[in-house]
Amino acid sequence: MAKAAVLRAPQTLEIEEFALPAPEPESGLLRVEVAGVCTGTDTKLYHGKLDNPWPLIPGHEIVGVVEALGPGLAQTTGVQVGTRVILRGAQCGRCEACRRGEGRFCPANPGYGLRTPTTVSPGLWGGYAEYVYLAPGAVLEPVPEGVSAEQALMATVFANGLTWVLAQGGLRAGESLLVQGVGQQGLMGILAGRLGGASPIIAVGLGTDRARLHLAKQLGADWALAADQDAVGEVVAEVTDGQGVDLLLEVSGSPRGLIQALPWIRTGGRVVLASLSGKGVEVPVPLDEIVWRQIRVQGVYSKSATVLKDALRILRHRRLPITELITHRLPLQEAALAMELAGRGGEVVKVVLLP
Repeated sequence: MAKAAVLRAPQTLEIEEFALPAPEPESGLLRVEVAGVCTGTDTKLYHGKLDNPWPLIPGHEIVGVVEALGPGLAQTTGVQVGTRVILRGAQCGRCEACRRGEGRFCPANPGYGLRTPTTVSPGLWGGYAEYVYLAPGAVLEPVPEGVSAEQALMATVFANGLTWVLAQGGLRAGESLLVQGVGQQGLMGILAGRLGGASPIIAVGLGTDRARLHLAKQLGADWALAADQDAVGEVVAEVTDGQGVDLLLEVSGSPRGLIQALPWIRTGGRVVLASLSGKGVEVPVPLDEIVWRQIRVQGVYSKSATVLKDALRILRHRRLPITELITHRLPLQEAALAMELAGRGGEVVKVVLLP
């Protein structure tokens, strides 16, 4: 039997038992080592701000050891029992998204921790559990030797930063970067910007984010400001010679984040939107300003497989302080507390569950 934290309704998490499935030729089983609490989606699920099926095992940031593997899945993944892996999802390999190399958009992807309820056999479809079912087409990223389970978990967040700032944001060395929101995603965006040669880097949070703003400085921010206390616009104008920043990464989760930041972006600048506001949220956007000033706005979702490999390779060869972002480690039985903590902000940065 496997234990899992099941979300039945907003703010209702219960520990339940599930029978472990016998792997078929195209499936397998993963023993979870660590699961991350994602503030962008998991906490919104917990508070009922996203549409999702009930009941659901949350958790899409999943690192574990392959416990069982059918021969078909072993052939397609190239891994074996006992291998530490990151579970990236599952895909059919045949649709247009898969052929483009964008398997995360595959309609066959079960959306671990997000879209498949426990009523779909065998029920183990999320990372807040001792075991996770590896569906046919499961995509597993082997973790290199010398990279710990916690480092691998943070590599998934780091890869988001690399994707959003460098790949999608198109940052070039010497360009200015403003990161609005200093949670785990924003902090990894700052690190990605530093590695990409951004200058200057401006981190913007709130007055309650002092601990996070301190981390932002440690990870490479030249300026760490509180939007509700500091004159952000004046600092941006001063350090960019009045031009505004080249690239804005918006990860605050604030529905009005883009509107607030528009004056800080240079004409011809770029915006990467990576945070969810939640269902039913509508915000009027000053389209004329975006058009007249030729600002490019790019929505992003997760990371590419190539960049995840890059993140793991970087962590294997460079000592980066990414596990220092883990501020709370909790057992599976305290999944509800983990959700509550992750949504508080302030000194809480990254919360993980250790089944």
